[in-house]
Amino acid sequence: MLALAIGVALIAGWRLYLCIVVVGLTMHAGWLDFPAYLYRMGIVADPWVLGSAAALLIVETVADKIRWLDSLWDAVHTVIRPLGAALLALAIGDPPAPLWQVGIFLLGGAAGLYSHAAKATMRALANAAARPLNTVLLSLAEDIAAVLLLAIALLHPFGACGVATLMLLLDGALLLAARGRIRRLLGGEDGLEHS
Repeated sequence: MLALAIGVALIAGWRLYLCIVVVGLTMHAGWLDFPAYLYRMGIVADPWVLGSAAALLIVETVADKIRWLDSLWDAVHTVIRPLGAALLALAIGDPPAPLWQVGIFLLGGAAGLYSHAAKATMRALANAAARPLNTVLLSLAEDIAAVLLLAIALLHPFGACGVATLMLLLDGALLLAARGRIRRLLGGEDGLEHS
């Protein structure tokens, strides 16, 4: 369950509300077990929580397609996505011991922050330098990737390990690409202009 918890946390860094809706529905349908130790975390399957997350998913899906509004949305969610990712990881992992509960909460939050940082950085750079069409294409690619990776993680136990690994690598590649692009924008390899 740890791989599934971290895989979902990484995806939540991109699309938190999608993850809440899907995890909540799978718990509600009985495909994913309700937390036994942290039973209050089962609130993710509550119809009010699902409805709220679904409404926010619609808003996020639209906002993410509009140039600069997507970056504003990402900025607002810099705290929300990692915290949501940590709570989802806790609900899915459901560790029995308090030490493990703190550990999975921190891992989930770190995974969500890492993934969110990669997404938000790349989107801000794309907005600064790209044509408006690229915002829609990037957002659609993120939507498709998040849905596919979430489905693989939930449907195949070993797939969750693969999804976690793939997300770590993909987000790392995005951050490295962003680093290179920032250096080029600042005018040199070390980020400083030479005279």
